[in-house]
Amino acid sequence: MKRILVVDDSTTILKFVEGILQDKYKVALVKSGELALAYLKENPVDMVLLDIFMPKMDGFETFKRIQELEPKCDVPVVFFTSGVEAENE
Repeated sequence: MKRILVVDDSTTILKFVEGILQDKYKVALVKSGELALAYLKENPVDMVLLDIFMPKMDGFETFKRIQELEPKCDVPVVFFTSGVEAENE
């Protein structure tokens, strides 16, 4: 079963996404970029769903740090957000 890591500071969003994906994927949920990095150091995943707007470390910084992980973490990352600003695209 494919593994997806979902990263969002909102418990509501995490549970919503888990509900959608859990029948077809093994889903791991974390509430921050820091926790995502720690998880990825210990666990392989097939994809990361990453919120853009989070406190402390936003999705863009988290993505940058995922790319710098050693050994190389070459996992697809999909950003998502509730923001509607064009600059976030």
